[in-house]
Amino acid sequence: MNRLIKEKIKRSSMWIFVIICLTIVLSITIKYHFIGEVNMPFKPDEMLVISACEGIANDDNPEGYRWNLDLIQYNDIYIHFAKSNDDQVHIRNVTIENVKCEGIEGIKTYMPSSKEGTKFEYSDDYEIRSSLTFKGNENDDHKNLKICSNGGSILFRVANFNLGKLQSNADEIIYDGRLLKDANISLESLKFTLKFDILLDTSNDIIYRGTFVVDMPCGNIIEEGTSKLDKTDLSDVIFKRD
Repeated sequence: MNRLIKEKIKRSSMWIFVIICLTIVLSITIKYHFIGEVNMPFKPDEMLVISACEGIANDDNPEGYRWNLDLIQYNDIYIHFAKSNDDQVHIRNVTIENVKCEGIEGIKTYMPSSKEGTKFEYSDDYEIRSSLTFKGNENDDHKNLKICSNGGSILFRVANFNLGKLQSNADEIIYDGRLLKDANISLESLKFTLKFDILLDTSNDIIYRGTFVVDMPCGNIIEEGTSKLDKTDLSDVIFKRD
């Protein structure tokens, strides 16, 4: 009888141990799913978005308008990565990929222009079609797609070409978001949601992936001309090992 009781106690203890282990593993898995990496060597500490509008002269102007412009609503996105500890790990690469725009069509994404005096250029050579990588460097150099390996920033542009034209004979116009008001374009018709992944490749042979979600454009560019969003709390972006 005592032997049977001991066997039952042994089996019960074993099952209790297995259940405890499974509970611990499940808890860690769930926590990682919702929190992600907590000890990354670098973390994004600021995202700056600048939204505005510009007009590009269109020579197809048989009516002879003083201003015949193709309108482009653009959003420049800067993301800064700060070193979070004092070890010797550095940034190898930062890659932008899986860019998606939800809400409207006609959105394209661009890398910085390498030409002096030109911040961005709307040409096929500079369009981001699948991914864009900034390589680790001594200093930030957006034009040459470099990021400081000890912490720095990346830059890209998201532009909406689905706006039509501004045709006007006004004496003067202002080249910013107020062009949209002159063209009777509403703020609501401009709104879309931008989603993209950031891959942070570090010298400790670990790649971290996080997904950013941003509503565009920021602010009321139709009234303000140029609007800015300076977000320093990026705790909603969860990074996990890729």
